[in-house]
Amino acid sequence: MKIVIKHILILAFLLVCQHLQAQDNYDKALDKYEVLCDRLIKLRGQGTIDSSTYSALVKEFKEIRVTLAGAQGKMSEVQMQRYKTIRHKYIDAMNGKDPLNLPEADIDIFYEGTPEISSIIERESTPPIKIPEKPNHISVLASIGVKPGFGAMISYTTPRLGCYIQARSNFKGANTAYECNSDGTTSEGYFWTGGEARNSIFLITIGANYRLWKSLYAYAGTGYLSNNLVWKDSNGDWAKVQDKSISGMHANLGLMYSFHKLTAGAGLTYGGKSYIEPEILVGIRF
Repeated sequence: MKIVIKHILILAFLLVCQHLQAQDNYDKALDKYEVLCDRLIKLRGQGTIDSSTYSALVKEFKEIRVTLAGAQGKMSEVQMQRYKTIRHKYIDAMNGKDPLNLPEADIDIFYEGTPEISSIIERESTPPIKIPEKPNHISVLASIGVKPGFGAMISYTTPRLGCYIQARSNFKGANTAYECNSDGTTSEGYFWTGGEARNSIFLITIGANYRLWKSLYAYAGTGYLSNNLVWKDSNGDWAKVQDKSISGMHANLGLMYSFHKLTAGAGLTYGGKSYIEPEILVGIRF
């Protein structure tokens, strides 16, 4: 009988020790949980964090899981009240977002006990911290004019200001031998048409872009524009129609929007009343 009582007392002692150890694990987990929540609240106002800070926070989060894996049973009422206090403090600071962004099953860790350590480590769940998006980007876009004209734009964007360069042509150039007017007169008499005409367009633009909202940018620039009307005469020579051709400065403006890797935009090139050309942009952001 004495031996049985002795074994019962030893078993009871071991159960008490196990319970105290489990409660101690919950206390350690709550300590780490509170520290992590406080850090997240402080980081919230920074907008972005670097990769090393993000990695450290993920490591701390996983350490909480490992500590919980050593706990058995449920939290005490005092521990549960402490958890709720920390959680509500975090939610209030984060404008209603759930602390650690844990799935419902993981929140139950604090209420219903702890599953095996393997199932905790295997599940992927991280704090609600987004890896900061690369703030500066280079976009390479096709530039299409309605004249028509084809070219490219290279745009460099930052969180606020950036720059771009654009070139476009219709690739219909011609070497002219002389000039004439649209009424057919030349400096040496009259132009005898051969029945063929071309518009030769070339422009190059440099400018700045400005972030309006999220990934929406306005761009504006200026540069050189050449828009020449040429006629072919009866001898096969090309003549530039002087009063229907322009060359000089132009203005360029428009909007660009990026969605993940895709960037698209629309704008306008203005070279005077005789040259107004809408443009479309589409390309890839790096």
